[in-house]
Amino acid sequence: YMVNPIYKFTDEERRLAEKIAKMRNDAKPESIKYKMCGFKNPEQAHIYGVCGEIAYAKVTNLKIDERIYTIGDKSDFDRGEIKAATWKGPDIELKIKVKEFLRKNPKAYILARIDKEYTQVEFVGSISREKFENVKYKKHHKFVDNYCVEGTQMTKGLAFMHEGKVKFASFNKI
Repeated sequence: YMVNPIYKFTDEERRLAEKIAKMRNDAKPESIKYKMCGFKNPEQAHIYGVCGEIAYAKVTNLKIDERIYTIGDKSDFDRGEIKAATWKGPDIELKIKVKEFLRKNPKAYILARIDKEYTQVEFVGSISREKFENVKYKKHHKFVDNYCVEGTQMTKGLAFMHEGKVKFASFNKI
């Protein structure tokens, strides 16, 4: 089936993202709770992440996991991991922290571009973990080492799990 790559948030969804982001940040150990990661607000990265999850849940008719973990979950949706980015350029990358890559084992990654005011998500694409492992490169960003792939290396569609296998729903043309 086909999916729309753009999802616009309601005010209610934006408030939900802020609420979950605050709870996720508050659950972190004190040593990392106030890490800004380049943002003025330590909850900002969580807000973008939750927005990506909300949009994916709405488009795929799944439910967002609102449980709070001190160290993080195993994956966001049935072995699919949503990664949020605010980079506007065509050279957008999917970035997975090296430590997270070693700790988690999702079947697929989905890259969601979110505007800084978090009014909408544009799904850039998806990639299976297997392909990610084969094409990834290591890059040091401001605070951390990441494994990355370019947005152009990803399938232009939304990954989802079907009978234990990664499938892709193509994007509608917009």
